[in-house]
Parts: sequence; structure tokens; C-alpha cells
Amino acid sequence: MRDLHPRDGRFPQTTTLGFWNLLERYQANASTPDRQALLELLGQHYSEPITSFIRRWAPSEREAEDLRQGFLARFIERDFLRQIRPERGSLRSFLKAAIRHYLLQDRRDGTAKKRQAPVKTESIHDLPDARQPETRWTQEMDRQFDREWKEHVVQRALKAIERRHEESGSLKDFEAFVRYSVDPAFERAPRPTLKALARDVGTSEATLSRRFKSFSEQLKAAVRYLTRECSGSGRIADQEIAELFASGEFGVENWTE
Repeated sequence: MRDLHPRDGRFPQTTTLGFWNLLERYQANASTPDRQALLELLGQHYSEPITSFIRRWAPSEREAEDLRQGFLARFIERDFLRQIRPERGSLRSFLKAAIRHYLLQDRRDGTAKKRQAPVKTESIHDLPDARQPETRWTQEMDRQFDREWKEHVVQRALKAIERRHEESGSLKDFEAFVRYSVDPAFERAPRPTLKALARDVGTSEATLSRRFKSFSEQLKAAVRYLTRECSGSGRIADQEIAELFASGEFGVENWTE
């Protein structure tokens, strides 16, 4: 995949979609080197949101790691790479469905084992979770996965933009933008006032507001680039962005233009 932070400091509007080109070649020829390269790309770019998502649903770090390893083993064993098609939707949608199915099956298997064994209940959490409809549980899983995916994409974009502003000497202004627009969106911190941030960076509110608009556009360009990487076409990328990002979020009025 191409570098997200080219030397001229500008984000490309299109991408060669190296993952999808490699995937198409693998599906045609079943080449072992192509398969290994695809798995490495998936691990490099998409393992973080998957791991974070599993940790939210596992009762312990140890079980989360067991589930992660189990999912990866199934992904490889069943050669899910041959089932991915850009016309069927984004890579996010495919991975979400695959991991949801895996976790639900693990949950069903665990409930079945509990029913077969003598039960000594000291806590309601020890009971098979039959009270909550599986549909509600599935919907919540989907929301959480999308949130993890969205945060991962935004953080990758922010890191690339941050490098640009480190080089240009405007890092302090950019960090103020993150505190104002990004951290509150992911509930990491309350939103500070524009007045307080302007005072911190030593500029006027009007000037800082203009800079924030520029940072929002940079974030939009980076997010669009990253989304195209794992979508396969411009149409699917726009649909993906529309599903993940709301108008006005992070100061961006229209994410798909």
C-alpha cells in the first residue's frame, strides 16, 4: 500500500488499492506468497480494531487472546480470503460478519456446556445468558465493532497528519484540534472551550477556528484515503464513510465530497 504521508504533505484522492489487486490475483491463482502477503496486510492494518473489539466481549484478557487466536485460525483454515469480494461490500462488513458469527458460535457452545454440567450459581453472571435476545446482543456487537473500526481509522489518519505538523512547526495548533474535536467524540475527555484553547496556543479564537477548519479537511482527506484502501471502489468507500461518519463530526460537513 502506498504511504499515507507522501513527501509533498498532501493526501492522494485516489489509491491503487494494493490489497484488492493482490486479493484478486490470489483468488485467481491461489499463490502461497500472495496469501501470506494478504495475511500480513490484514494483520498490519486491521488486527487492532478486531483485537479491541474482542476484548470488549471477553470476560478476561486470557479468554480474549484465546478468542483472537481462534478466530485467526478459523480465518486461515477456511481460507476466508477466497470469499471476500468488493461487490459484496467493504472489508469492514466482511470482517464484522465473520467475527460476529465466530463469537456468537462460541457463546452458544459455552451455553450448551453450562447446560450439560451441574450448575452452582453464586452470581447471575454464571447463568446462561438466555434472558437477553440474541438479536439485541448482535446489534450491540455490530455497533461496537463499527466504533472500534472508526476509531482505528481516525487514529491512523491523525498520526499521519501529526507528522506533517511536526515538520511544519504547527503541532501545538493541531493538538488543540484533537482535544477540541476528536477526544470528546470518543469520550476520552470533555470538550474544552475554544477560548481556553486559543489562550493555550497564544492566538485568537477566530484564527484558531480557521485553523480547525483546515485540520478538519485534512482529516477528511486522510479518512477517505484509508477507507478506499479497504473498500475496493469509490462507491463502496462513500457508502462506508456515510455509515461510519455523521455530518458535522470532527468539523466536517460533508464526508463524501
